[in-house]
Amino acid sequence: MRHLIRCATWLYPRAWRARYGSEFDALMDDVNPGWTEFFDVCKGALQMQILRGRAWRFAAVCGLAGLVVAGVMAWRTPVGYRSEAVLRMAVGNPEDTAESLNQAEQDILSRRSLTSVIQKYDLYKEERARLPLEDVVRDMRTRNIQIRVLRRPGTNAATNAFSLAFDDASPTQAQAVTRELAAQFVSAMKGSTPLEVLDPPSLPRSPMGPRRWAWMAAGVILGLAAAAVLMGIRRWPMAPLAGLAVMLLVLPATYLIQDQWRSSAVLRSKSGTAGKAVADLLGNSTYVESLIAQNDLYAKERTKQPMSAAVALLRQNMLVRNADSRAWLVQFQYSDPRKAQGVVRDIVDQAQAADAGIQVLDPPSLPEAAVSPNRLVICLVGFLVGLLAASSYLMVTRRKLEHRQQNAIVRPT
Repeated sequence: MRHLIRCATWLYPRAWRARYGSEFDALMDDVNPGWTEFFDVCKGALQMQILRGRAWRFAAVCGLAGLVVAGVMAWRTPVGYRSEAVLRMAVGNPEDTAESLNQAEQDILSRRSLTSVIQKYDLYKEERARLPLEDVVRDMRTRNIQIRVLRRPGTNAATNAFSLAFDDASPTQAQAVTRELAAQFVSAMKGSTPLEVLDPPSLPRSPMGPRRWAWMAAGVILGLAAAAVLMGIRRWPMAPLAGLAVMLLVLPATYLIQDQWRSSAVLRSKSGTAGKAVADLLGNSTYVESLIAQNDLYAKERTKQPMSAAVALLRQNMLVRNADSRAWLVQFQYSDPRKAQGVVRDIVDQAQAADAGIQVLDPPSLPEAAVSPNRLVICLVGFLVGLLAASSYLMVTRRKLEHRQQNAIVRPT
């Protein structure tokens, strides 16, 4: 530790080392320093460099550090390649064409279909090792697959062609998955509105990201901003330490909040009555009460409150949303994943029994990860509250000290 502290003294100005260096070395021989003394020496060197008017050096060092950190992050970020294909629909009734394409898109982008594509091409190995498969499928659908209707040049009028693209870290993998999805579209619409592959899936030649120079520029800016903050705030360590203390207090408290799990299913009917069938079921209090009793939901609430309160809770935690003109998303959130799946499965079965035209596009899922509480966000909020409290305290304390100094100067002797 003495060797590290002696190395840290080189952060001090040359004039200070020439005058006090030998005395400091003699002091190190008489004490047994630890990490606290090492950080104190570094802190003193930083303050002295700033006070001696060499702030530009400190700002340059912080900017360089930000550049290095951003550069490392940018080069560690995997590159992304995009393969794109263009498909064209046969000319026909626009409403029938749009409906056929919409149904094909729902089938091909369903959880079941994308799961088979992921397994066939062994996609997202790292993500599947640490995330539930349902989350991986959702990210693939929302982030990596792009379906866009092409517009006529110079106008906003839609054409009968659309582009299909897929992003992946491997160019050949991106091309293979795009080819697979395009083939599924052609097969799905063969019996209604045939598709023609206008441009076959391309093999990407250059990555579309990450934009490393933008990352590095942002790193320099953040480094300079950090230097400005450190040079402009007195007693600055108190604020982050207070924020960290509050975050450490909030973290164990978050585990007192019960985890919530969400099961989902997608229903579709040609007449568009799937949502109405589910709404009728949830509006039937007798059915909802039997659903609660069958799945043993809200046991604590039922012991303290009437059954109507449990019915209101179930309706509050149930989401029925129009995913498309003919498809409806049904979700239920509960503290037990299997009970959440059981409720959605029962509603789906009853809806199919009430309307024979309803088709289950995605069966009720068994949640693999809790959707709430978001402990990271809660801890970050606690950290920000601690920063705000510490900053407010420092501001008030500084004003009191300035007020006392002014009174001491004005007060007659």
